[in-house]
Formats: sequence, C-alpha cells, structure tokens
Amino acid sequence: MFTITRILKQRAHANRWILLFLGITILQLLISMINLITNTRFSSPKNLGQTLAAIQLAEVLKHRLHRNIMESAWIFMFQVWRLWVGLDGIIRGDRPPVIVAGVSTIWTIAMSAIQIVISRMLINHGMNEVYPQLVMSGVLIGISAPIFIVVVMLVKNSSWTSTPDLGPDPNMKNMYNCISRFLVLSKCGIFFQFLLMLFHGVFMKDIGFQPWNWVLFIPLPILSLVFMLTGQKAIAAESSPLMIIFILYQACFLAYNSCMIWWGEGHMVYNTWIFLYTYSGVAMILCLLTLLTSIRCLANFGKGIQPFVKTGLFNGKNATDLSDGDAEMAFATAPMTLEINEKEETPNKHNNNLIVNSVIEITTNSQINRSVKIWIQAPKTRFENGTLTYIYRVTKKNQYQAV
Repeated sequence: MFTITRILKQRAHANRWILLFLGITILQLLISMINLITNTRFSSPKNLGQTLAAIQLAEVLKHRLHRNIMESAWIFMFQVWRLWVGLDGIIRGDRPPVIVAGVSTIWTIAMSAIQIVISRMLINHGMNEVYPQLVMSGVLIGISAPIFIVVVMLVKNSSWTSTPDLGPDPNMKNMYNCISRFLVLSKCGIFFQFLLMLFHGVFMKDIGFQPWNWVLFIPLPILSLVFMLTGQKAIAAESSPLMIIFILYQACFLAYNSCMIWWGEGHMVYNTWIFLYTYSGVAMILCLLTLLTSIRCLANFGKGIQPFVKTGLFNGKNATDLSDGDAEMAFATAPMTLEINEKEETPNKHNNNLIVNSVIEITTNSQINRSVKIWIQAPKTRFENGTLTYIYRVTKKNQYQAV
C-alpha cells in the first residue's frame, strides 16, 4: 500500500492534471453515495384517493421508487468502478484505462438525466421529498462535464505514462495496442457483465420475485467473474485454450443478454425500465468489441509480444513494475554471461529478432549474483569485448525483470 501511495505521488508530481482527475472522480463518488442514502429514505406515495385509478397510480409510484433506489445503487457502484479503473491506469502509467474512466462519464450523465426526468414526474404527483435527488443529479451532471477536458490534458501530456520499448517493428506496436484494448475491455466487463447479471436478478424481483430466481442469478455473476479472470490469464500466458473458452463465454453472454432484453419486454411491470435497457444495450456493444478483440489477440499469440504484457498490478511476471521512477530501483546496465540450455529451450526467430528463454547470470555493482529466467530480445542487448550488456530493473521481490 505504501508503494502504491508513493507511485501516485510521483505520478501526480509529474502531471498535476492527475490530481484534478482523481478529485473530480472522488467527488462524483461522494455525490452518488449521498444520492443513494437519500433515496433509501423516500417514503411511499401519500394516499391519492380510493378510486381505481388513484390506487393504480399509487402502486406505479411505489414501484418507481423501488426502481429509483436500485438505479442509485448501480450509479454509485459505477463511480466506484470508474475510480478503480482510473487508479489502475495511473499507477501503471497506462493511458487507455484513464481514458475509459473519463469518457465513461457519459454514462453517468445519461443515467443522471434519466433520474432527473423521473424525479420531476414524482414531484408532479406530490412527492416533494425527491427534490434532493433532483438537485444532486443535476450537480453530478455539472461536475462530470469538466472531466473530459482533464482527460484530454492527461492524454496530451505523457510525463506520467510508462510504455515499453517495442522497437521499430510496427507489428509489435499493433499487437501491444490490441492487448491494451483487450485489458481495458475486460475491466469494463466487471461492471457491464458481472454486475449486470446481478442487476438482472433485481429485475426478476421487480417483475415478481420467485425463490428459484436466485438459484440462477447468484452463480451466474460468479461464473462471469471467473471467465473475466480467465481472459486475463489467457493473455498473460498466451494460452490458446483459455482464450477460446473466454471467446465462447463472450458469445454466450451476447445470447443471454439478448434473451433477457427480449423476455423482459414481455414481462415489464407498469412501464418500460429505461435504465435496464440502456445498461443492457451498452453491455452488448462492449461485449461485441471484447469478442472481436479477443479473436484478434488469439491470432497474435506466439509472435513475441508476451514479454511486454502487463495484465494487472499483482499478476506475477506480467505484473506492473511498481518500482518505475524509484531512485533505488532505477534502470541500469550490467555485464552478464548468457547460457542457453538447448535441452529445455529452443531459440526461435520472429521478424528477424532472435528470442530465447534463457538462464542468465547477472553481476551488479552491489556484487549480487542471481540466476533468473527471463525473455531476451536481441535488439535490447549489445555484445562488446566478450561482454553482453542488457538493460534490467530490480522489482520489489529483488528479482531482475526484463525491460
């Protein structure tokens, strides 16, 4: 935790727009939390009369209040998700997650606008206690707009980013960008697949709760999360079987979500739930993009991009190097001897770059000798006077990690 805090301070020092980005995002989170707490205090509609029309109207308003609480809860969770994605991108020095965290504010604005419309409808029927929600939804929209400017400034300034040296080969850059898109889309899946399935469980209760519903809508979100992690593992290990499983899951999710939209339309109680349709529609678009990107990533397996993959903060050899920018763990060069064990590993060529998985011995100025297994790409080494020089860095676990 101390290291992460230190990294955040270093990033913020390199680019002051990061502080503004985090400040606005946290403020959005706090406002949505207050909005949720306020909504849970709403009372049922007052007695509108004993006529059949009045009784039906009271039931509709009561139902709308229940939906209002659910929408506010998911808007709050969306702000938590955005903050997590933004922090992940800032700590790793990666632009795409930060861009997604900023641009996804569009969804916040759209959902807040829907709540404003609903609040005005409830107020017109005498439910003046929803005025706080009307005000807070407007404030949430107001503070969300400036974040687009902040994201543009962050993208223009690369002082906080950390991008690996991929060499001059454009194919390597294209493959790296493809993997970056996949990782961002998989993070989107946490909210637009995992949490959407939980929301479908709430929807089932909305149309008439049955005990067997939760038998379906508790395991499904858990399985969804497992499959999302499977996709990350497939990328990190370049495992074709795991990626095929992930692709099949995405196809199944598309079919499942389509069925829920079609089935829900025929069972909608009182009126159409716009929030649900918007949520499901965005989820389907993102799922389709994830599916197409997954297929493209699968085609890139075995082409030399694996050593540069960073799937997350704490994922073993593919983890983010939290020592980036730390003076005690800076880049350096050191002499080493290279030994290839022909029985274990066979060198292969790709795009005229010799790539081997080899055992090396590194001797540093501190006289630390350590044998480690890393990937070596020929353009990153130089051989002079019988000494192979390689760029390395020391990770938190005192192991040498290839740059």
